[in-house]
Amino acid sequence: MALTLPRNLLRAAFASTGVQMAASEVAGVGARAPSPSESSTLCASKTDDALPDGLSPKDSAQKQKNSSPPSTDFKTTDSEVNTDQDIEKNLDKMMTERTLLKERYQEVLDKQRQVENQLQVQLKQLQQRREEEMKNHQEILKAIQDVTIKREETKKKIEKEKKEFLQKEQDLKAEIEKLCEKGRREVWEMELDRLKTQDGEINRNIMEETERAWKAEILSLESRKELLVLKLEEAEKEAELHLTYLK
Repeated sequence: MALTLPRNLLRAAFASTGVQMAASEVAGVGARAPSPSESSTLCASKTDDALPDGLSPKDSAQKQKNSSPPSTDFKTTDSEVNTDQDIEKNLDKMMTERTLLKERYQEVLDKQRQVENQLQVQLKQLQQRREEEMKNHQEILKAIQDVTIKREETKKKIEKEKKEFLQKEQDLKAEIEKLCEKGRREVWEMELDRLKTQDGEINRNIMEETERAWKAEILSLESRKELLVLKLEEAEKEAELHLTYLK
């Protein structure tokens, strides 16, 4: 019974030490395995704790030696050999488990670092896409403003030409009234009718072409604007999802 108690204490001590060393190695502390001398010291300390007060290991061994027959000494030697073998097995098992835990922890760290790098690249790409979409959106707004300005300029130009035509028409009418001869009056009236017809056709064609061009340009720009707005919203949603995933 005196030999069984220290052996159990040794196993418990080495099992606890192995778990602590493996955890320290995984966390990067760099713990090392206990040397044989440290193991012996640990064994001795555990044995001392198990002895009664005032009784040293030497006294206990002497007492056991004096009170036991020679066959007991042989059993003691076998128990010590078995204890050393158990210690070596536990140490080997502990070192193997520590190495496996270290490798697994390193794999987890590498995978986490790789995922973080990929997410950073994707986030950067989304930010670039968002900037491009915003730039395109600004260009479309500027194009719409330019078309609006051109439309106002064309409208002013048509109004000016219309005023000039009315002034010319009034001048022709005044000139016709001054003419006394019927022939010249007819010529002037025919010329006036022809100018009216020609001007009406020209104005009508100009207005139709201008209106069609404006409508086509505005529809095209509005379509591009809606498409870019949708893309921008999708890019923002995607960026928000990635940011949420990173958090």
